[in-house]
This record gives sequence, C-alpha cells and structure tokens, in this order.
Amino acid sequence: MLLQSARAAKINDAFFINSKFIRNNLSFMSQVYGRLSAGAEASYVKHDNFDDGNFFVSAPLIMSYDTAQIALRPFVMPQTNDLSAYGATFNLLLNMEQNNIDDKFTQANISVGYVNQKADVARAGGGGREDFGELVYGLGLRKNFFNSFVFGANANIYEYLDGIAGVRGIRSIFNQNDFSNLNSYDVVYNLPKYSLGATFNRMLDKGANIYLSYSYTEFYTADHEHSMIIGNDFPVSRAVKADLGYNHIITGNSGKKDIFKIALSVVF
Repeated sequence: MLLQSARAAKINDAFFINSKFIRNNLSFMSQVYGRLSAGAEASYVKHDNFDDGNFFVSAPLIMSYDTAQIALRPFVMPQTNDLSAYGATFNLLLNMEQNNIDDKFTQANISVGYVNQKADVARAGGGGREDFGELVYGLGLRKNFFNSFVFGANANIYEYLDGIAGVRGIRSIFNQNDFSNLNSYDVVYNLPKYSLGATFNRMLDKGANIYLSYSYTEFYTADHEHSMIIGNDFPVSRAVKADLGYNHIITGNSGKKDIFKIALSVVF
C-alpha cells in the first residue's frame, strides 16, 4: 500500500505576494487504496491586520469514480490573534460527458460548506466576540472544445446562521478563499453575499496551459470587487510543474490590489 501511495503522490507549494500580506499554501495528496485518496493541506498568512500569522489546516478525503468524484474537506484554524475557526466543505464533481478518445468532457461541480468563526462582530446595536456560523452553496460548470479550450462558470451564495441584518463589520482570521472559489488570490476577511465567475483555459503542447478568470463578488461588510487573473502553468521536468499568475482586483469604484503567485507541484 505504501509503495502504491508513493507512486501516486502529489505535493504542491504556492506562494502569494501582496503589499499587505504574504501567503503560503502547501498541500499533499496521495492514493490510499483503490478509489480513495487522502491528503493534508496547510496555509500560513501573515497579514498587516494582525500581529501574528494565521494557520489553516485541512485533511481532504476523495473518492473517485468514472462518473463522479466525492470530496470531504474538514478544516480548522487554531486560535491565533485571539480568534479561531473550524468547519468542512463537501464537493460533488459530476462527469456529465466523458470522451477519452477525443479528450472531451463536460463537468458540473456542486459544493456545500460550513464554517464557525470565533470572531469580533460589529452590529448596529453594538458588538462583541461571537461564534458566527456561515454556509456557502456553490455551483460550477466546465466544458472543453477541440482538446484545446476549456470554458467554465461558477457561482456562490452565502448564508449566515446568526443573521446578517445589522452586521457592520467583522474581525476574523478566516479567509473566505479557503472556503469557496472567488476566482482570486486575495485573503478575504469580509462577509460575501454572492459571487459570479467565469474561467478560460488554453491548453498548449507538452502539458502547458494559459488561464484567465474573472469574478464579481458582492459583500455585506465591504465594497464589491472585480477580480481578474492571468497565469501560465507549464512543465519544468517530467515530474515538476510551475505555475505563475497575476491577480488584479478592483474594489468599489477606485481601489485596487495586485497579487502575484509562484507555485511548484511535484508528482511521484
């Protein structure tokens, strides 16, 4: 079993750079037995908003079938800066069309997530430390054409179990981009209302890929955001792949953020 897992393991390390934060994501995934894969993920964020860095740890489990993939991802953020969080996400990936001869596919992704944050919540009538519950529902679609182009779209809707009426702001260490796909590299501490996104991939020879994405996110506790990503992932060697990306975010009508990504993945 150990030899089998070693032959199917993947390690990915991604580093994000912004003027207000640095973020490092490290993940490991391996085939455990048959259709079951398991792994570990860790993220470290040092943000100007906090004195200390924040840690995120998860343990994903994936069952893969010919027509579907089921993923469960429990996670926890240990207490730092007097704040913490825990929760889980569930994803169902459906292969609605699969043609291995022509390399054609159509995929749908359905996701549900829950997080409980120990956070400082500011409300209209006052504020204080709360256990603040949040749910997210996501839907995504991807389809390729001519074995060269992949188009996708995704949407997320957020629900707050303790109510959102009167909430003016939140001081939290929980990054919404660890919870759902906002098509951005940003560390998002505010509370989203919904997001809409689109993606495009141009697959090149020898495993290289150019990708573009756009998303619009509406927030309860901040101005809306437009996020645009352009990047290129390409093989460095037979087992190593690099990924370079740039994310430009427009907040409200005039604010902006620029975030850079450098990543390496190793398969063995």
